[in-house]
Amino acid sequence: MQTVTDVLYEKEDNGGITLMILKQDNNLIRKAASGDIGARLQLVKDNLDLVVEIASIYADKTNRPFSHMVKNGAIAVIKAADCFCDSQEMDFDDYVKFEVSKAIERVV
Repeated sequence: MQTVTDVLYEKEDNGGITLMILKQDNNLIRKAASGDIGARLQLVKDNLDLVVEIASIYADKTNRPFSHMVKNGAIAVIKAADCFCDSQEMDFDDYVKFEVSKAIERVV
């Protein structure tokens, strides 16, 4: 069974990774907005690496526990997936970055 990552890397070899990611995200966002819990879960999973990345930036600047920042960032991703509306002017990725940064700044 192929995973989403396998498909994306396969598409990258063919030169179309950006389009594939964009199409995948848009489909997931539409499904999540219509109440598909599996799609929301996938959106959350797909953005957890971003949480760790943002938390590590803040961890380098502060002496706060990294795990607290990751926990609050993960909660922010869950809330973002629940609250995001496809008609917003902001892309989902930008919305997640904003919400995660805001959540981590509250810890710091």
